[in-house]
Amino acid sequence: MNSLPATAGDIYRYVVGVDTQAATHSYAIIEAPNGGLIDQNVFPTSPAGLRRARE
Repeated sequence: MNSLPATAGDIYRYVVGVDTQAATHSYAIIEAPNGGLIDQNVFPTSPAGLRRARE
């Protein structure tokens, strides 16, 4: 009998998603087991915005 493949929630505690666009970069940190949102933010792609994203 075949078992279902593992999901991210079975393996990882958190999942990080990043969406890069020309003017902004967005990120979100999600708790993998239950899908709870830990943090999210949007930063401009300017040098100052990218510095802020790394902090």
